[in-house]
Amino acid sequence: MDTLRNAANVIGLGGGRAAVPTATNRLLKYAPHPYFLAAGAVLSAGQLAFSIYDAVNRAEQRKVVAIEAEVKAREARKNLEETERKAEAAIAGRIAAEEKARQAEDLRAEAIRQREAAEAAQAQADEARRQAEERLMQGIPPEFRPTEEGKLQFRQRYGVRTDKINIAIVGESGVGKSSLLNSLRGLSPGDPNAARSGFNETTDFVRGYADTRDEKIVWYDVPGANTPRVQGWMYFVQQGLFVFDVLVIVFADRFTQTAGTLINNANKCSIPAFLVRTKADQLIYNAKSDAARPLSDQAAREMVVDQTRHMVEANLAQLGLPNQRVYIVSRTAMKKLVLNQPNHDIIDEQMFLDDIIDFECLDGSSNV
Repeated sequence: MDTLRNAANVIGLGGGRAAVPTATNRLLKYAPHPYFLAAGAVLSAGQLAFSIYDAVNRAEQRKVVAIEAEVKAREARKNLEETERKAEAAIAGRIAAEEKARQAEDLRAEAIRQREAAEAAQAQADEARRQAEERLMQGIPPEFRPTEEGKLQFRQRYGVRTDKINIAIVGESGVGKSSLLNSLRGLSPGDPNAARSGFNETTDFVRGYADTRDEKIVWYDVPGANTPRVQGWMYFVQQGLFVFDVLVIVFADRFTQTAGTLINNANKCSIPAFLVRTKADQLIYNAKSDAARPLSDQAAREMVVDQTRHMVEANLAQLGLPNQRVYIVSRTAMKKLVLNQPNHDIIDEQMFLDDIIDFECLDGSSNV
């Protein structure tokens, strides 16, 4: 390019890049002088170089633009990917939120169901309690079914053996249970190995006593019912009476709710129950003392027997229980009978012993 400018200056042409084509044309007028031919070639080469330079420059510019476009495209793709990722995260979050909402709704529905079930159960419990309280107010004891675990616990506590006939003497406090047990063994209260007896409740725990005549029989003295420690309708359960083979249910003056409850529970547990009215001698004495006219011992005895049987039948019917035999005995007559002593005061003592023996022979095995 400098050579071209020099050639232009030689022929009196100045100027810069714009003057080159004009100078070239002027030089051509002087052709075919070699100098001018060379100068034209130089000018043509300069134009070619300029064109190449310009093309390269434009190519570089296009390359820069392309690179910038690629960068922008990558940024756009990156932004698109980020947008898609956020969209997917948003969709996943929405799905998770919907799932949590569904789970929350399920939990709420389950909570409502459980609350309704609890309310229904509470209503049933309240109704059962109301009915139980109403039955108790009417003197009707609650239903009871002993468990095998409960039976085992009481057997171990009392030392009940399966190779014996285990007979429990039960009833309210002060009706003469211990005195009856002693007389059945031919003993008086002060004799060695006799059960304690008295006007107040003297039996603190269940204790077994071997029969003096039959080694297979064991009599059990049981604390009385209707005391501060043992309420009447709980007596059968708390004392574990369901582990014995036979219950001798004792009453004295009146046939009470406790006696009826014991009979009812014994029947439900398939335990034979003998109903015994004690203190017959005192009852006969009272009948003679209260009579409007003098009564003989025999007449007073017949009156006591007749009144007792009617009283028991009426009370059992009122409780919805079948009638059953009642044995009227006194401890004095029972002791004389057991000891084979002369005895003119027997009422049902002999029949009671015979029926116990018949049960022993018939059953021959323990209920426990």
